[in-house]
Amino acid sequence: MFDNDPQTYRRWMEVYRVLTGADDLLPAHAESLLGGEKPGSILQGIYQATPFPAPVLPNTDRIKHLHNGQAMVAAAARYQNCLRNWIAESHRGEQQFYEAVLADGEKAILCLKNDAPAGWLLGDLKLAGNADVEDVLQEELLEYLAQFGVRVGPSLEAMLRRFGRSSLMEMEADPFEVDAHWFDMVDDMD
Repeated sequence: MFDNDPQTYRRWMEVYRVLTGADDLLPAHAESLLGGEKPGSILQGIYQATPFPAPVLPNTDRIKHLHNGQAMVAAAARYQNCLRNWIAESHRGEQQFYEAVLADGEKAILCLKNDAPAGWLLGDLKLAGNADVEDVLQEELLEYLAQFGVRVGPSLEAMLRRFGRSSLMEMEADPFEVDAHWFDMVDDMD
């Protein structure tokens, strides 16, 4: 099981403690190990069962949050896509995934990207097999998502980078001497 290597067991228990908060092996996990389950499989199962951060969108009859790695693995199988590869990003709160019912009744996977501090941004919307959603259905869903503050378009970071390259930033101005006149001049340029 651990190849009689105490070092490997200690490293495994370190990960186990982080995932479970338990200093000792829980009876169900000890039984699984003794039954022949691989130690890595046990850790992976615990990791996938751990809930993701709270959803941004409420669960409704229209949208269901994929709340942990197990839900994502199951959805990846149903939708025949690579959703299972995004579990770590979901645990870190970088992305959230939902199963969404479109206006025509078809189901799709909805990805929201954390665009902090600007809120959440639509990352992707795909049917089974990563097929694209018809524009009219996507637009209808976007209107629905806007109720919850979900934006569409470039990320805040991309917009800031673009602004940083604009002629406004190339203007010679000492940041300690900028006054209301400079801001009025910028407003006149819009």
